[in-house]
Amino acid sequence: MADPISISWAVKAAAALVTDEKTWKTAAAIICAAVLLVVFVLILFMSLLSGGADHNKQYAQIAFGGGPIPNGVDPEYAGYILKMQAAFTKMDANINSINEKITNPDNSLDPIRIKAVFYALYFGSDFSGMDDSTYSAFVNCFISMDSTGKPTVIKDMNEVYNALSLLLGREISDTDRQNINSTYLLIKYGYTASGQVGGIPGEAFNDATFAKLMNEATQFIGYPYVWGGSSPSTSFDCSGFICYSYSESGVYNLPRTTAQGIFDQCTPVSADELKPGDLVFFTGTYKGSPPISHIGIYVGDGQMLHAGEPTIGYADLTNSYWVKHLLGYGRLNAQ
Repeated sequence: MADPISISWAVKAAAALVTDEKTWKTAAAIICAAVLLVVFVLILFMSLLSGGADHNKQYAQIAFGGGPIPNGVDPEYAGYILKMQAAFTKMDANINSINEKITNPDNSLDPIRIKAVFYALYFGSDFSGMDDSTYSAFVNCFISMDSTGKPTVIKDMNEVYNALSLLLGREISDTDRQNINSTYLLIKYGYTASGQVGGIPGEAFNDATFAKLMNEATQFIGYPYVWGGSSPSTSFDCSGFICYSYSESGVYNLPRTTAQGIFDQCTPVSADELKPGDLVFFTGTYKGSPPISHIGIYVGDGQMLHAGEPTIGYADLTNSYWVKHLLGYGRLNAQ
């Protein structure tokens, strides 16, 4: 940034040389030059920050992709990426070993979720002292053993973070959790929890608003489905999850209501008009239900995020079950 001593000198010189019109003009020129220098440095600094964000996304994508490191990547960061790729290879072996023992593939470990946690906590750090047993212990924080001694996946990420805190000897902070969510969303679906949304067709509200919504909603992934639930303390049912996520994120005030009640506040949109952040409505998903019996948030790429049994998570809208019960799509009306 500009030398404060130089700026101070310029101001004092201008004040001392105010004896005639010529010196006034000279002083003004000096002050303007100093101010412009400061502005230029600030603009340069902000552009570097923006470039850094893009680089961070690139590093994560390379680390998870496992491919070669492109030319032009800073050698220091190339080293970080290589270390992360090696760690991921060891973690994948542990994850695959556990998943082979889980009979229900829908309840298997999510490699991207586990590696997103590791990446957010360790990228750029020295973890050379870790061995195979350390990686195994890290992965084991995501499972528990049932009464028969078989592994089951822990769905409550708060429980996972508590286990990791004990293992690592430090708290998993709110910043850590946000970075984990951002990394997971970037690798899984191509967008992050802040900044420009990429890799998703169209936009919901606008990019920043959709990011705020997802940052709120994704923290409950893995929470159990609970009929009538409408808060983190009780967990959620489908409509409770939608109302809480939209309201708490600040993107739309949606007091607690039913899926039918949310549908009644929406303007229908076609499949061609559907954008991330719109809502997906289903009918007949349980006996005796009203016309609208289930709801999810459309997140792009044929996926929705919803509170369904057994847990909150993503679902493929091309699945035959959802295709059978799909009623249509809606967009919340302007408030």
